[in-house]
Amino acid sequence: MHPVKILLFIILMVPVMASGAGCVHSESAASVPQQITGEITMVGNEPFSRLAVTAGGTLLLINCDRKIRGKLLALQGRTVRLIYDKMIRSSN
Repeated sequence: MHPVKILLFIILMVPVMASGAGCVHSESAASVPQQITGEITMVGNEPFSRLAVTAGGTLLLINCDRKIRGKLLALQGRTVRLIYDKMIRSSN
């Protein structure tokens, strides 16, 4: 496994296991741990920009704690595998 993927797995799973909170995508919940592989990107204009992942032509917004957000911001433009415990669907 690539070192960045191992590091990202550790970065994402430790807080998820410790707090029960992980990255989520926008509004109603499912709680089985899942994964998604895609490219980390920012969408929108400052000060309203949002962290997102593009996977299979779909753009998913990411909500996560500050520590994980900082690590993901450093990985902008890179393809990563995110492991999450909640996906919230938008009403749109």
